[in-house]
Amino acid sequence: TGIRHQYWSYAIRITVSQLKMDMPPIFIASRQQNVRGWLTKMERYFRLMRYPADMWIEVVATRLTEAAEA
Repeated sequence: TGIRHQYWSYAIRITVSQLKMDMPPIFIASRQQNVRGWLTKMERYFRLMRYPADMWIEVVATRLTEAAEA
């Protein structure tokens, strides 16, 4: 079982790293969209796509509308 578990874990890592996912939608400051939920989706996306943490803020800044940037 140890070898099988190790192989399965390796197989999952390869599969996740090869995913091609769409980024969460642009954040629009409104009552319908929750900023905390949106940021959680962005964080999940960054982790799955293996974005370097030092780039997260810059990338998030490109996903905000003018009203949300203020």
